[in-house]
Amino acid sequence: MSKELAKTYDPKGIEERLYTKWMDNGYFHAKVNPDKKPFTIVMPPPNVTGQLHMGHALDETMQDILIRFKRMQGYEALWQPGTDHAAIATEVKVIDKLKKEGIDKHDIGREEFLKHAWAWKEEYGGKIINQLKKLGASADWERERFTMDEGCSKAVQEVFIKLYEKGYIYKGSRIINWCPVCQTSISDAEVEHEDQDGFFWHINYPIVGEEGRFVEIATTRPETLLGDTAVAVNPEDERYKDLIGKMLKLPLTDREIPVIADEYVDKEFGTGCVKITPAHDPNDFEVGRRHNLEEINIMNDDATINELGGKYAGMDRYEARKAMVADLEELGYILQPHTSAGRIPSDKGYRFYVDHLMEEKDREVNEMKSFVIEHTEKMEQVLQQVAKILANNTNYATMVTAPTFHKNKVKFIQLSNMNEEQILATIVTEGNLVKNKIIPVSEPIDNETMLKLNFLLNANLNGLALQEINLGTIAKLKEQAGIHSDIISDVLDTVAETMGQDEDIRIYTSGATNFFKYPELSDSEKASELISTFEEKQQLASLVTENLLDDDNTGIQVYIGNESPIQTMKDCSVVTATYELGEGVRGTIGIVGPKRMDYEKVMDNLKTLKNSLDGILNKDKEQT
Repeated sequence: MSKELAKTYDPKGIEERLYTKWMDNGYFHAKVNPDKKPFTIVMPPPNVTGQLHMGHALDETMQDILIRFKRMQGYEALWQPGTDHAAIATEVKVIDKLKKEGIDKHDIGREEFLKHAWAWKEEYGGKIINQLKKLGASADWERERFTMDEGCSKAVQEVFIKLYEKGYIYKGSRIINWCPVCQTSISDAEVEHEDQDGFFWHINYPIVGEEGRFVEIATTRPETLLGDTAVAVNPEDERYKDLIGKMLKLPLTDREIPVIADEYVDKEFGTGCVKITPAHDPNDFEVGRRHNLEEINIMNDDATINELGGKYAGMDRYEARKAMVADLEELGYILQPHTSAGRIPSDKGYRFYVDHLMEEKDREVNEMKSFVIEHTEKMEQVLQQVAKILANNTNYATMVTAPTFHKNKVKFIQLSNMNEEQILATIVTEGNLVKNKIIPVSEPIDNETMLKLNFLLNANLNGLALQEINLGTIAKLKEQAGIHSDIISDVLDTVAETMGQDEDIRIYTSGATNFFKYPELSDSEKASELISTFEEKQQLASLVTENLLDDDNTGIQVYIGNESPIQTMKDCSVVTATYELGEGVRGTIGIVGPKRMDYEKVMDNLKTLKNSLDGILNKDKEQT
């Protein structure tokens, strides 16, 4: 009786039975056979970190095809299988598994952790082997090994020594991935790359023997400057051909480094000059090899600066970066933010730069705050001139506000009867601002009650600024006022109106058309919005108010991009400075431009402005 074949292939009914037959008959087992040529493949051992993936399946299939072909050719063919313990990668997997179980590695000790690690190996190592068998791999499973089996280390050592004796192994330096926390190397496969906001510092390297001449480089890691051994330029870059072979003075060090020519440098990117630090960058390492440059490692294993770092030795790399940037700026080697090759720093990138710059500029700003405008009748003329000078000197839009009373304090409050239905509240502030308000009352207030209310208000509010009148103060006043708490509420409203008024803020602007000079702001619609903001001045008043209300805001303030409180200036940077005339009288100077503005120039112009104003005022004094 004939048996009908299945119309479809059923792997379960065939492959497992056939593979078991191959295994039982030892078809994959290789023996020492002097009558046959040996042929061996050592299976690249899969890591026991998980399961096989498609890459494994492809690689093992190719090996299987090759080993089966050699068997058919008559070779004594051995395919040596095994798995790899994968050290750190497996440790991470075990730690994650323990965390899910509520177990901390450090709480259980080394021996207990190893038990968990071996249990992981048994589970996933066994799963991998079964997956290989399901693929039909014709490996000699009688010889299966694990990289931590007894004898494996000895075998590795023996082979290593033999290779060394034959001259195949040598000692050399290479760029590797290093973890400063674990203090161990990390494979490329274990590295997770993540984009972060960064910033280019532009630094001048002086040319030895040529006073006042520099080479400009840009770097995201100024701390590695300590390990520079050259500056590279493209050999076809006409700008720098005359510099090739010359020496540069390496800032912050006593070393000189050469200018070299290498095609690695893209002359269209950045400044066309690249600092070469062979010990801290893979590309620089290769350039260094080609030019026989010294490899200077300036970091310890924990990412602190080593003894080669001079005054920065012992600092964490980020701490050293801040200190070096500050020193470079003090020495005049740091240049302004740059956007070469179309690479525009993010708002965070500019913020990082500005924060460093502002630390050095606080002293200069404090000088600016000391000037006093003595002649009120000439104030408008002076401030208009200030705005114009700033706009001309910076090529940005500028604004200057007339001084106003800021954070004024309550000096005196007087309640008095007007008639049976109304009382008059008079609030006097230390800036001698006076505000009167008529408050309706439901019944007449006798003189004794009026006296008590006056005493209550003055005892609790005298000497307080508006910002200091908190909810606790208000609740206390209303509780003590009893049935007259409504009067207290009306008085507090009047205090707020008196001390918070900004109707008299006068803003003088200049240079609004400068927006058209910058591509990122010159779009007709965008530029029109910005110009309208300047002309209408309402939104500028909100910015000024924000500055004046902050009592600590007496120096330079920088708003970058979305930090600006004005919606139309989200693509701009706004630099403001607050000046004081004493007794709570303050004003604001502001400069608005693109985010890539020359911040240092802006801040220097604020200082120059102070000196100019001093000159004008001193002249006025002489004439009077």
